[in-house]
Amino acid sequence: MLQTILAWLSFLGLIAAAVPAALWWANRLQAADVIQPPLVACLTLTISAGGLSQVMLIQGVIGIPLTFWGIVLPYLVLVAPGWGYAARHAGHVRLPQLHVDRSTVITAGLLMLIVVSILYTGLYIPLYRADTTGIYLPAALPMFQQGILDPLIGADSLYRTYPVLIPSLYALSFMASGWENEYLAKLLPTLLSLGCIPASALIAWQLNRHTAAAWTAALLTALTPLFGAWASAGYVDLPMAFLYALCVWFVLRAWEQRSAFDALCAGIVLGLAANAKNAALLAVPLFICLLFAAVILRRVPWQAAPISLAACAGIGAPFYLRNLAGAGFILPATAWTEQAERTVYNLFAFVTQFENFGVVGIMILLALAALPFVVRQHRNAMPFGIVLAFALIYFAAWWWFVSYDPRFLLLILPLLTGFSGSIGALAWERIGQPMRRVILPGLLIAACVLTVSRAYYSAEYKDEFLRAPLMSHPDKLIMVGRVTPPP
Repeated sequence: MLQTILAWLSFLGLIAAAVPAALWWANRLQAADVIQPPLVACLTLTISAGGLSQVMLIQGVIGIPLTFWGIVLPYLVLVAPGWGYAARHAGHVRLPQLHVDRSTVITAGLLMLIVVSILYTGLYIPLYRADTTGIYLPAALPMFQQGILDPLIGADSLYRTYPVLIPSLYALSFMASGWENEYLAKLLPTLLSLGCIPASALIAWQLNRHTAAAWTAALLTALTPLFGAWASAGYVDLPMAFLYALCVWFVLRAWEQRSAFDALCAGIVLGLAANAKNAALLAVPLFICLLFAAVILRRVPWQAAPISLAACAGIGAPFYLRNLAGAGFILPATAWTEQAERTVYNLFAFVTQFENFGVVGIMILLALAALPFVVRQHRNAMPFGIVLAFALIYFAAWWWFVSYDPRFLLLILPLLTGFSGSIGALAWERIGQPMRRVILPGLLIAACVLTVSRAYYSAEYKDEFLRAPLMSHPDKLIMVGRVTPPP
């Protein structure tokens, strides 16, 4: 019990240790024009989860035995410069000045209600979805039990060649706890999934520079039924979506501010996204094209392109080169492409699958329909085009290859909600103040009703929890159907 408590404290400490480095990173970005709280939250998650998993990946690839302190100490060295920055600037810290009104307070409260519901399922319920118990957990056990990455066995490796960012976080939590602590194992994956909320806000802010756009995007993300169903599952889709959205945000900044450093950051985060889910590799050709277009159009210095690509390859390539050497292929043929349903119904999945996307899907479609008006009236429509390019390349691949499962559309959800939040804020600005006063109460009531519904359905096994809140781990395994109850 004591070791488990210390494991929880140590994990929270490892996340907190990344905050000074996140503050340094935000300062290095010269991001005074950005809403600071979501930016620091996103950078903290990227540094902590990305740093710990990358240390484990490099050690595993080169054959260094994986141990808890052997992983934590290099990670602490990695974030140590942030502590130095915090010590030097301790007397000059300024809390971000945010415009707070009644609508902002209500929106923040609604978001917290959904976040708490997701955290309950993430931290109280053990692993229960098929891939978490059939793929990610088996990949984590060799790291925990033997200190090695799951060994490859040639062409039969298949699921052993899945990226290891999430399984490595599972394994590290097991090492800290001394047992297969699936609750702690879900902590960082759940936080990474929740990171899609501030990431979508950053996208919206970058497109519109309006706090209403950021709040709208965050709420749209949280209100998506599919998001609430999967954010607490410990899966890889939403963590990859978070990193992918952050990469696109860096691309937008690099393009708009002619920033080589942002281009470098985009490459780093895209490499981490590839280590979370191999679907991120699909965006690499588009990323390369945009980098070289930025160089040709003198949006960034020419050195930015090779440096950014080198950073992306340096972080993402080791795992895939290991696959090639040990299994004979880079990507496993695990997608059931023959089951893809290339239909008009799926082409409009965001509105035809109301049970998965709800009113958010309708908002996304309306925002896409309004794009021609935005292009015509907005002086700089290129940022909108960049976001849509990174989103639509995935949607096209989903529709053609894997449209049998709407879950894969979560990969682009923060991009689409960020885009929709921005378009929605632009439309709101065109409404006269008297009409806003008439519409706003109805919007807030609808948001409250939808939030309560989402929070209710995002909490899994709530009836069982209310009957026995102190249920033991073996009883929970029976509850989720992983263990057969005794006769």
